[in-house]
Amino acid sequence: MIAAGAAVAAMVVGLAQPAGAASPPPRPAAGADVDGDAIPDAVEIGGIRRADGSMAMDLAALGASPCRKSVVVEIDYMAEGDHSHAPDLFGGPPGQPDAHLGVDDTRFEDDGHNQIAVGDLDGNGRADIAVADHSEGGRVHVYDAVTHQVSTTLGVHDTRFENHGHNQIAIGDVDGQGGAEIVLADHSEGGRVHVYDAVTHQAVPGLGVADTRFNDHGHNQLAVGDVDGVGKDEIVVVDHSEGGRVHVYDAVTHQAVPGLGVADTRFNDDEHNQLVVGDVDGVGKDEIVVADASEGGRIHVYDAVTHQASPTLGVDDSTFEDDGHNQVAVGDVDGNGREEILVANDSGGRVDALDATTRRSVPGVGVSDTRFNDDDHNQLAVGDLDDGIDGRAEVMIADASEGGQVQVFDAGPPLGAVDRAMAMFDEAPVPAVNGCPYPGADTRPGIDLVVEVSNTLPEQEVLSMPEDFDAIKADPANFDPARDPYVHYNIWGHQYDTGLGPTGSSGLAWFSDDQDFLVSLGGFAGGNGTTRHQAGTFVHELGHTLGLAHGGGDGVNHKPNYLSAMNYNFQLSGLKDLTTGESLVAYSDETLPTLDAGALDEPAGVGSSHAVRTTYSDNTGKERTARADRAIDWSRSNADGVGGNNDDLDVSVRIHRGTCVGPGQNGVRDTEAAADDEVIGEEIRIGPNFVCDTDAQGDDSQELSVNAERRMLDGFDDWDNLEFANDPVPEMPAEITVGEADELEQVHDQDDAPDTTVALNTPRPGFTEPVLGVAVDERRLYATHYYAAVAEPHLSDRRGSLVVLDRATMQVTKRVPVGYHPRAVAVNQETGRIYVLNGAPPGSPNTVDLTVVDRRTLSVVTTVSLPTGQAATDVVVNERTNRVYVSNTAHGRLHVIDGATNTELPSIVIPRGPTGMAVDENTNTVYVAMNHRSSLPTVTGLVAVTDDGRTQVVHPLVDLGDPLVQPSDVAIDPLNDRIYVSGLGGNTVRPSLSILELSTRRFITRTDVVGPGRAVAVDPFAHQAFVAAQGRVDVIGEQSMTSERTIPTEQAFAIAIDEKGDRRMYTGDLRSGSLTRLAYSSGTRK
Repeated sequence: MIAAGAAVAAMVVGLAQPAGAASPPPRPAAGADVDGDAIPDAVEIGGIRRADGSMAMDLAALGASPCRKSVVVEIDYMAEGDHSHAPDLFGGPPGQPDAHLGVDDTRFEDDGHNQIAVGDLDGNGRADIAVADHSEGGRVHVYDAVTHQVSTTLGVHDTRFENHGHNQIAIGDVDGQGGAEIVLADHSEGGRVHVYDAVTHQAVPGLGVADTRFNDHGHNQLAVGDVDGVGKDEIVVVDHSEGGRVHVYDAVTHQAVPGLGVADTRFNDDEHNQLVVGDVDGVGKDEIVVADASEGGRIHVYDAVTHQASPTLGVDDSTFEDDGHNQVAVGDVDGNGREEILVANDSGGRVDALDATTRRSVPGVGVSDTRFNDDDHNQLAVGDLDDGIDGRAEVMIADASEGGQVQVFDAGPPLGAVDRAMAMFDEAPVPAVNGCPYPGADTRPGIDLVVEVSNTLPEQEVLSMPEDFDAIKADPANFDPARDPYVHYNIWGHQYDTGLGPTGSSGLAWFSDDQDFLVSLGGFAGGNGTTRHQAGTFVHELGHTLGLAHGGGDGVNHKPNYLSAMNYNFQLSGLKDLTTGESLVAYSDETLPTLDAGALDEPAGVGSSHAVRTTYSDNTGKERTARADRAIDWSRSNADGVGGNNDDLDVSVRIHRGTCVGPGQNGVRDTEAAADDEVIGEEIRIGPNFVCDTDAQGDDSQELSVNAERRMLDGFDDWDNLEFANDPVPEMPAEITVGEADELEQVHDQDDAPDTTVALNTPRPGFTEPVLGVAVDERRLYATHYYAAVAEPHLSDRRGSLVVLDRATMQVTKRVPVGYHPRAVAVNQETGRIYVLNGAPPGSPNTVDLTVVDRRTLSVVTTVSLPTGQAATDVVVNERTNRVYVSNTAHGRLHVIDGATNTELPSIVIPRGPTGMAVDENTNTVYVAMNHRSSLPTVTGLVAVTDDGRTQVVHPLVDLGDPLVQPSDVAIDPLNDRIYVSGLGGNTVRPSLSILELSTRRFITRTDVVGPGRAVAVDPFAHQAFVAAQGRVDVIGEQSMTSERTIPTEQAFAIAIDEKGDRRMYTGDLRSGSLTRLAYSSGTRK
């Protein structure tokens, strides 16, 4: 499998050392390097020492081992005093809903006895979600969180689950054969334990336990785990009637396991107490965990082998006892190799993550708000649903109040660029060292990528390379020279110049000291690139220092049979995993067959074993994509003599781009093509003879040597060919530029989900169809729609609708009737409520209606009438406090609605002119764009209102200048400390976007946009803001604070994005009744 992430044992300064990494004896043989990583064992054990013997870097403390290959990197990055240009090295806030995983509808809610369990039932490496249904004769349904659907091949039609209300299920590998079984304890049959196979849909012959103590008490509980560490899961039953005794059974022998169990626990002290099983210390054997409500939520950990409570493991105080519904589970949610204890709280649905080794909560891990508290039947579960994409298990909440929906959360922070790289190296298919002579040393397969973030460097817009880099490194305040033999020095800058002028290149390696490298994404999206850009470029440039070229073993770029971040095709966009939808940062882990571009075999494709997407060029120079594990229609013939479109056996296609001459630093080609070479844009590419015949002129770059042939394209396995020793410094390679990256990203984005426009209803002659509000959630789009008479645009002869679309297909799935002239929509994903702000209904000119819709049933719950005087403009919701806010332009106030009762609370008085709003849930603050100029005093600015449900504070107005700025909407970016306020402009004042600092509300600057800035949205992880303007969307870079890209639209009035990774925006049109999906990479970069 392509290495993309797993338990990350490599450490970053400031993080805990992984469990089990005990220091080995300090006296290795002189010059020994057991793991062959060019770092002597003595250095990995004793640290890097200066000449005087003092420590320059303690590698052991950072996780390095003499028996596991290590790559050590020190990072310095350039940033202003406020760190406004700092890269996203280590991710964002934890506890976010997973953008790709979940199940919208299960049978979980069909009966109050129904239960959820999680495990890998089909052996594909991804956990499945099983729901046992009491109402269907004990049927077990199995769901796939990646496809969001019930499995058509897995499940059990009939079990004993429904025989008794106490019956329980669990999942585990109880026969040790590598696949997990469904385990069911039956109270009605003397505690009998049945074992079922979800693949065959039957009970497993020869597995089970005829008699256990499960039925001795209605509080008794079942769990499954490898409590003796031998590689097979045992069945664990805790017995309230026997003083909390824990019995351990073997499903193969059908008997209690001699020598395993715990005679006395605290389980029986309270009937709320719960049992779970997991490896909470990370040493490879599962412990028995009991959460005790009678002792202030104390969590006890027991060892089934010693039969005793652990003297060191446990948690002294948790919130488990705070509510009788609170639940406990275990799972490795932060990827450190040991399982955390998770406690779900009925008060607000918070999920706490606890570490049994430190006996405290895990800093920066947990979920602040879920649907757990919405129903007393709701259940908590933990499992790895995405096959180790990020090395962490996911937290699941099964919600009976929403049709059995299973919500999925990432309890840890989103992986930053370096996190992704560390996960990739940790999961590398590099074999373990055999016969490690150092007891206690880490001998796992893979590679430790050890990263230390050292200093921030003063801003320098352009680095002269390599001189400026060398000067920075030569300063001992930046880099300790004692580290030089073993440590890769990496600077994150903005742009560089190698003597031909500033370049838009992403980075550089192979200069001065071939161990060092530069990442320079100042010209990319947002002035720093996205997290994906950063991760891909980091491993790309690091790969050069480890001996990898753009073609792996050669310099031939763009090869479709080289699936690696070293290949420009995949450096920035990643490798699209077609199973999970994730974009993988990866080196190649297999040598694919050599391709003869002059005689391609279409049925053979590129021959990958991975379900990922590859990229190639056709003979017109257009970039194409195809599955790497299937046949490929290289010729694009679509049909041939034998009826197929991908079975030609001898076709000639210049699939690897074949750039012979590229433009110089000015981006303009000076060279004319020779012989059969062809001009494609500003490049000259090889012609049908596969030979570069053109000699570069002027400042153009010679990408291929004249007379060089590029017909045979070799595959390459990166991991098998990493070079850890220092080598002579090769010639610096030219790296991918913004323009090249932009072209490839557009191809990949359009392949994933092409730009499209959808009509929300049937056009009516004489009417326009304003779409004034758009919102998104994990699966759907919500857009307001109504018909307005062209002759009298403020009148409508019928109610409007909330149009619901499937995000994946862009198909309309439902139209929900709402009020007249609907103009804004907001979604509370925690409570499952949608709020649609309408205009004034006929006969009630001084009120507007707020329609409340149930997100699960898509039916109207109620309508709240608000006295706004026809001047309501926007609606937003604070999911944390469950309060809904409606801005009242004419009266100068915010109407506040209690989301729990749908009743209006006392309004908040602010200056006149509130328009668009945004909510910062971290501080419970509503930010309001203010625009009032019809009477004195005029108001042009931003107001912040903090409302935590108990107290309200209206902060002073931030003046945004001339009244003709006309603020219209606001978006906030807590991750990067920014507020964005769009402005309509007027007369001599240009439409604009005002940018402020979120923490201080300090005005920073204003940048012009084209056409009225009607709405604004922001993606913190892309470092970009998006302004819906006249005929276009302007894309504003966080760092440059100017328009970096324009994306054509019609008359966009509303805009919405989902910042969780799909890189798409959705715009509603002012007149045409349409909703448009656009990729971030669409349009034209400036």
